[in-house]
Amino acid sequence: MSMDTTAISSGRSGLVIGLATLACLSTACSHPPSTAVGETNPTPHKRYSLEAEIRDSPGPIDRVTADATYEVENTSCVPLTPVSGVRKIPRHVIALPLTRDRDGYKAEFFADGMVDGDYYGQGVCHWKLILVGFRAIRKARQFDAVIRPFGEHAQGKTTTFFADSSYDRASEGQIDTGLYDQSRFKHPEQTFEIILTAREANNE
Repeated sequence: MSMDTTAISSGRSGLVIGLATLACLSTACSHPPSTAVGETNPTPHKRYSLEAEIRDSPGPIDRVTADATYEVENTSCVPLTPVSGVRKIPRHVIALPLTRDRDGYKAEFFADGMVDGDYYGQGVCHWKLILVGFRAIRKARQFDAVIRPFGEHAQGKTTTFFADSSYDRASEGQIDTGLYDQSRFKHPEQTFEIILTAREANNE
């Protein structure tokens, strides 16, 4: 039984000997993904906007970053890895330039930001955008918020809450992914939030 896993690089090469070779006779299984694949679309058309607001932060934020993450959605185009028999599903991350405005930050991203291709000789791999991430960085601590604009549980807006006490420990390196439900904090009144909004832009 094969399994699917996901990695930003599409796998790792290795030496297969003995019984593992007998279990992996097909060309597809003999040539697993060994390098990152994917090509950014030079002429994307499906444009979306991201708006990010940091509200009630206990202090300054040193810098912010954003990116869009894409993943191959039809896993059958990816060969099995020898021995383990898993498919390491390719992902590709595109950094998004941010601009500052009165209310926060803005960026653009594209649903068709990647070019589909037959990377392994098993048919065309189709990319889909799975999430857009925004992070606010204070010293060694990173406050991460994400929004998933597409799919079964598509989100047009998300609010992610973080504890003020986490900000106070910013010199301790950590990635804080926060919570959607403010009431789950021990002191809900001592929190700040990152609000993300994604919407289709004027594509003319």
